[in-house]
Amino acid sequence: MILPFRGFAQEEPGINQYIFVEKEPAPINLKEIRETIGFPPEASELGLEGSVIARVLVSDKGEYVKHKFIGKADTVLRAAVAEHITGLKFEPALSEGKPLTFWVNVPFVFRLMTEEDMVAKAISLLDEEVQKDTTNFMTYLKRGLQLKELRRVNAAISDFDNCIKWYDNKYADLAEDDSTKAPSEFKYYALYARGLSHAMVGGYESASEDLSSAIQWASTAEIADSLVAPTLPNAYLERGYMNFQLEKDDDAMADYNWVIDNVPAQACRAHGLITELRLMQEDKPKIVEAYGKMIECNPDNESLYFSRGFYKGELGMVEEAITDLQFTAEKSLNSKVRVASHNRIAWILFNAKEYDRALEAIQDAKDVNVLNPIAYYYEGLIRLAIEDKEGACDALSKSISYGLDGDELPEAEALVQVNCPQIEE
Repeated sequence: MILPFRGFAQEEPGINQYIFVEKEPAPINLKEIRETIGFPPEASELGLEGSVIARVLVSDKGEYVKHKFIGKADTVLRAAVAEHITGLKFEPALSEGKPLTFWVNVPFVFRLMTEEDMVAKAISLLDEEVQKDTTNFMTYLKRGLQLKELRRVNAAISDFDNCIKWYDNKYADLAEDDSTKAPSEFKYYALYARGLSHAMVGGYESASEDLSSAIQWASTAEIADSLVAPTLPNAYLERGYMNFQLEKDDDAMADYNWVIDNVPAQACRAHGLITELRLMQEDKPKIVEAYGKMIECNPDNESLYFSRGFYKGELGMVEEAITDLQFTAEKSLNSKVRVASHNRIAWILFNAKEYDRALEAIQDAKDVNVLNPIAYYYEGLIRLAIEDKEGACDALSKSISYGLDGDELPEAEALVQVNCPQIEE
């Protein structure tokens, strides 16, 4: 900063006094002081972040003299700075080549670390560990897991490769009766994590192979149950999903059923994956069965009842379908879901030629939303079936005016054109 103030004697300048200098004080250990301050635990607990600006008086010898805080900042953050700021060292200000006492602003920024920040910091520390020892398989595994979290997949796979390589190199020569001395779980986790990494970029074949190796290793190596047991069911489920992606449905089912048979606590996850498989197969009886298993896991989930009721209706299971859909209509807090449930009941009854009951279901739908276009479209179809053309034309015209769309719109327009000439005129 430059203002006309020359010939300044070495008394203490005012905090806002401007002095001509060629060079302002430059802190030489600011990074060290900031690291010492760190992030105050109390601020972290309270979720506090922000900037603290300290105006520091620096002597002509580059030493801290005193400071004052300027601007707004939380007292917790200010206190953390005040505790360590006296340790700052500077290159002094220069005026006409001579050092002098000078005020300078020093910022301290406190930003809460995001999860991504913490992962990046962990990776940086692990980078240093790898440089110290390039053969430590445990460090490669730890870093690979962190890289995977940041979706740096290729780098993660490389670390898992190195983990397996150096693990095998270290323990390859152990006698069979000494194999229990090897920490086998590390290789298991490396295989498991490498498989998941391959899956992240669509490498399902490689993923399936790695997960198979992990499962095989867990079954043959001496691995303590407490270390591997929590993830072994996941390995089966993940491999099952990879096989599903590879259209190896029988292999996928075998993995899902292993989990159902051996790990009851994970059975519901397996049933969810089985349902997805059955939907892709378009096997309606199996879909109904799969939704039944999911309902056993989640007996109050109305959306599951709606889905099962939908497919029961497709199979002509009229009363069973209505029971499921009625459950959804009664339990759901979402008016759109309630309307859809009543409309689906009406559609099932229409196809079963139970027209009076179908019209009752349509009225239930309109009681929830009197402007629902699908309800009027279905009503139009029902009234045409019972030869009530006047009522059908009224319902179909309303369905169109209320915003009918999709495939139903041209169908409704065609029906009006054929059956309702007075409307067309």
